[in-house]
Amino acid sequence: MRRRTSLGLSLLLLLLAAPLLLAASAGETATATLLWTKGQERQKLLLAWNGETLRIEQPEKRFVLLYRERDGLVIGLEARDAFYWKFEWPKIDIILKERKAVVAHFGGVLGETNSKPDAPPPPKPLPVWRPHPSPSPSPGLLLETPVGNDGEGTAPSDLLLIARCAAKEDKPQSALGLLWLRYAQAAEIVRTVALRELAPTGLADAVASLAARQTTPLEFRIEFRKIASESLALVPESWQTGVALDPTRFTVPKNYREMPLAPLEELMGNAPA
Repeated sequence: MRRRTSLGLSLLLLLLAAPLLLAASAGETATATLLWTKGQERQKLLLAWNGETLRIEQPEKRFVLLYRERDGLVIGLEARDAFYWKFEWPKIDIILKERKAVVAHFGGVLGETNSKPDAPPPPKPLPVWRPHPSPSPSPGLLLETPVGNDGEGTAPSDLLLIARCAAKEDKPQSALGLLWLRYAQAAEIVRTVALRELAPTGLADAVASLAARQTTPLEFRIEFRKIASESLALVPESWQTGVALDPTRFTVPKNYREMPLAPLEELMGNAPA
């Protein structure tokens, strides 16, 4: 349930950020490259927005995700086997909410009379950002927020999420901020339904909370006791707007066949009637 709560929070924060984001045209195309480092693994993520659909490509894994924002259509393209899967997020979201309501209604022990449903969990706190001290000058604005206090024994002061953002005096980069938001939210949806990682855990909340304070992220890194263990950075020269994009890159190739997505099939089979 933690993942689903996280996604709901990020969507709420997106609404709070709406006044800034409306300054950028939803139809403006944009592309960017992110470099994701996790332990010994390094991979590129190629992002492209054509005004309607977000494309996230993992070249090393030969996987592409298409996320159409207006109706929540999600399509996964598996190039290795030339097949694709798809689902509509709004429909899945309804099923998840119905299941959560059923669990709350029958939260007591089976057979127990007059049992009351379990109290809903407390709302997840919003990320609180503060200036991050740096021993050497760094371009942009450095912010930090504690993470890891989730019952796993890690003290928040030991585990930090650090964001390098566009400097406050810079003009707000609305198109780039929108690209970050769409990417983080699509990645969270796919993590929830398809159990596939396209972004670090918890990125959606961090990106949305920065957008709400009109701050454009350029890089994220996770540090444990001042040692970086994971990072996600925008490749500086890769970001472009107003570019011409090939329409075929946002559709399913004709030679791909549709295949069921196992986690989704399990979810639909167990959905409340």
